[in-house]
Amino acid sequence: MKLKKFFSGFIYDTYGAIASANLLICTLSGVALAIPFDVSDPYDSISRFIIQNPLAGFFRNFHYWSGQLFLIFTIIHLIDHFYRKTESRVKPDVWLRVTLSLAFTFFVMLSGFILKGDADAMQAWRIFGTLLNDVPLIGDFLAFVLLGREGNFELLYVHHIATATIFLFIVVYEHAKYIWTKARTTFITVVIISILSYFFHAPLHDNIDPVIKGPWYFVGLQEILHWMPQPGWSLLIVLVVLLIVYFIPRMKTSVALSMKQFLVVLLVVYGGLTIVGYFFRGENWKWEPFYFTEAHNSFKVSRLLFRVTDNHMQEIPQVRGRREACLVCHENMQGFTDSHSVEGLGCTSCHLGNPFTLDKSQAHEKMILIPGNLANASKTCGTADCHPDITQRIQNNIMTTNSGMVTVDRYVFNEENNLDELAHIQNIGHSAADEHLRNLCAHCHLGNPKREFGAINEMSRGGGCNDCNLN
Repeated sequence: MKLKKFFSGFIYDTYGAIASANLLICTLSGVALAIPFDVSDPYDSISRFIIQNPLAGFFRNFHYWSGQLFLIFTIIHLIDHFYRKTESRVKPDVWLRVTLSLAFTFFVMLSGFILKGDADAMQAWRIFGTLLNDVPLIGDFLAFVLLGREGNFELLYVHHIATATIFLFIVVYEHAKYIWTKARTTFITVVIISILSYFFHAPLHDNIDPVIKGPWYFVGLQEILHWMPQPGWSLLIVLVVLLIVYFIPRMKTSVALSMKQFLVVLLVVYGGLTIVGYFFRGENWKWEPFYFTEAHNSFKVSRLLFRVTDNHMQEIPQVRGRREACLVCHENMQGFTDSHSVEGLGCTSCHLGNPFTLDKSQAHEKMILIPGNLANASKTCGTADCHPDITQRIQNNIMTTNSGMVTVDRYVFNEENNLDELAHIQNIGHSAADEHLRNLCAHCHLGNPKREFGAINEMSRGGGCNDCNLN
């Protein structure tokens, strides 16, 4: 009964208190995270410590999930304010700062995301910077004051750990009259975040995957920008929302109710756009249903490993500007041309997998053992840094389709009358002509997947890119 009573105190605590607990936990874990973090090269810094220092990786996950929960419960707390009609009890000047704290909350979240320094972060920086630059008269100044110069993270880091965070603590204290939440609320919050941090890793883009997206709360804005002819209008929408939130306590009851309903509808619509952007957008924001790339997937279940081996003390090799733990075990691989050497490309460029761990099972998770097959060539040989044009046009190449050969073969066997008929060797059946093709050409065409290791020879053809390029 005592345990039940203990947990009931958390359930019946205010949403604001839970949000405050997460803010405090996020700040303290950020202090621990600042020790190994190098602001001059964030991506390399994070890569190194999540590979070599499991405890630092745990604190990064801890910092990430407490931040996400802080944002979620802050929004829920505001909705609860409106539902209970308690916003009118807050002093006008305090409510002004509460309204501004919403903008500061999203800024501190977005700045933390950008401080990863990976491909996702840099695109978010460019998008946010472009939006700020579009503000009339003060756009350039505003972008510089908030973000600094692109590629230099120092000013953004100061805002993240000091400016925005201190303002949020001031607003919390002014609004709630406390900083430290109830011990049981804090304890239960720590337990929940610890479980999330152990099983679900904070995202870090491998800088190889062509799909680049912002954090989940920013993806909806990316979808809006995709459809909006003037991107700067999105900031106007944000300003209108903040003004509505600020003036609701001063509106007539009927008008205030309508504005609250409008904000709820707006939140639902934005949630729908977030789902569309997160699950239905692929490379270059093209429509691709249920696309769920590992590069931005923070919901990937992967147990955190705390065991330390001798390899954790070894310097992690760097390939193309990124750390790759695979090379700790596969550093002496031979038989490649200079342009495809392990030293030049590493392992994950072709085989994928997880370059941010020294554990064999996790490193080999979802690895492509034989890259180059046309079914996966776009993820290996055809990435943006390698051969994207070739993998796009090879699908219609005669070496892939064997179209003319199929048609002529069927014509000779009196199974086809039109020599201009288009065909694809992957679609052949079991007629006399098609069986003839199966015994001859079908083993050679590029679309025939290579399933076994070893060289390409007369008895083993196919394999897409491997058919012509395997050493």
